[in-house]
Amino acid sequence: MGLARSRDGLAFRRSPSPVLFPDHDALRAFEWPRGCEIPRVVEHPDGGYILHYTAYDGVTARLCVASSPDLVTWTKHGLALRDAAGRPCPDLWSKSAAVVTEPRGDRLVASRINDRYWMYFGERPMRAATSTDLLHWTVGNDALHARPDGPDPDVTEPGVAVRTSAGIVVIYNNFQFGTGTRVLCSGLFQALFDADRPDRLLDRATAPFLIPERDHELHGCVDGVVFCTGLVRQGGRWLLYFNGGDWVISVAAAPAAF
Repeated sequence: MGLARSRDGLAFRRSPSPVLFPDHDALRAFEWPRGCEIPRVVEHPDGGYILHYTAYDGVTARLCVASSPDLVTWTKHGLALRDAAGRPCPDLWSKSAAVVTEPRGDRLVASRINDRYWMYFGERPMRAATSTDLLHWTVGNDALHARPDGPDPDVTEPGVAVRTSAGIVVIYNNFQFGTGTRVLCSGLFQALFDADRPDRLLDRATAPFLIPERDHELHGCVDGVVFCTGLVRQGGRWLLYFNGGDWVISVAAAPAAF
């Protein structure tokens, strides 16, 4: 995983070396040979940053967690998910963490709800998990299922989650697969969850608000896909970062209504 810096949120300069990577450490069995991917960073309320990423050994995707004081030096903490008895879940297919955050000025900080942090993860279905420290997560209820005969019939994969006065807004990715891994359609949707019961769905969009349109989104490592990877509030606007074609990082802007 690399690190890039920007003053305006649009033009970035990449650092020459990765900041987190598969190493000869305790996570080697999970991260080799396919690596670390899908990084999602949140700011800890007490300072520093928490990174949830997907370790992939070529067979099973597993959510892992790391922490950093400065986004440069990271400490790995291993598998993120636990069952109700507190046991690690090494065989649970898990990816794409979206920790519930709340705006504090232009910062998005992990939100504590009823003395717990909440996270959405997974893709078939999207599930909820809770934590007291942002490092160890207990798997909870299913949060969002695909609509087989609707606009998001296959994968519902969380991107980002922000707590607002109306509820928790979750931007999620949808993919409908054809033969093999060929994607028939893709788009970004929004869902609204209860601000005090984050696993209770209140409403969801009936159509995507962002779809593959540009050449690099229609033709890439995977043709015809876009998926949400991050969200930043900058003054009076939101900057939504998303991946096009599974190979290019892009950004879209919208007025900040909350």
